[in-house]
Amino acid sequence: MQELYRDYRGLKYTQIRNKWEKWYTPIYNQAHESESLVAKRKLVLEEFLAKNGVNEVYSVLDVGGDIGQYIPYFHSDTKRFVIDYSDRKLVNGVNRVSDLNELQRVDLIIYAHVLEHVVNPLGNLLDLLQRTRYLYVEVPYGVPSPSMLRKSRFTQVFALVLSLSPVAWSKFSKPSAGRAQIAQILRQSEHLNFFKETTLRVLAQAAGCGLIVSTNRIPTPDGNVATVIQALFINELDSAEIRSSSCKTLRTTSYFCAEYESSLEAFYASS
Repeated sequence: MQELYRDYRGLKYTQIRNKWEKWYTPIYNQAHESESLVAKRKLVLEEFLAKNGVNEVYSVLDVGGDIGQYIPYFHSDTKRFVIDYSDRKLVNGVNRVSDLNELQRVDLIIYAHVLEHVVNPLGNLLDLLQRTRYLYVEVPYGVPSPSMLRKSRFTQVFALVLSLSPVAWSKFSKPSAGRAQIAQILRQSEHLNFFKETTLRVLAQAAGCGLIVSTNRIPTPDGNVATVIQALFINELDSAEIRSSSCKTLRTTSYFCAEYESSLEAFYASS
């Protein structure tokens, strides 16, 4: 993953994405930095934080934040930082750090559209919560439904055969994160995790922190909209207590996995 995202949204990255997903064109890629899209996306974040009382922010870190274009302004003396695999030039006023150890603690951490890509969502959240009181998480809304067609051996074999050919696979590919899907083949190739509000409540409970969560709609680079979950994890413990709480609650990760599966089963039953 680190190798792929080192050139995030650069020429090589775009070529790889476009090879497998024809809809991911250079125009679509460049639209992520359009002034209009950035302003609208930033407003969605600012309104959520303000509504939930996160106003006095004098240091903010955007983890996986690209070039820092989505970090709210807050105050004239707010220190803004980014951690990202890519080494692209950052927007004015944003500084790059290589890892969390370079910062003791910040008022707010932004973790937008990253949690769906990581192998250990809970572990990542626990690491971040040790560095802040407020952790803002934004993820695409939706958990794939295990329909009979999707679970059928025919569909699995068909998808496997398609994956052998970029040309064939791309014919069934289109933007899908946070959008209604009719086709039964899971096409979101970069996402490892899927979420509903219940999933994030289970994560907050396992992490031993407070949570404010809601769904919202955000504009997309192709001029459409997608549904996202906005979540504010609130850490009222110090870093030592977070580590102790996580060890007692999780007993490694078995507790979380059981609770996570339980929340998904409840979702499936209600679908």
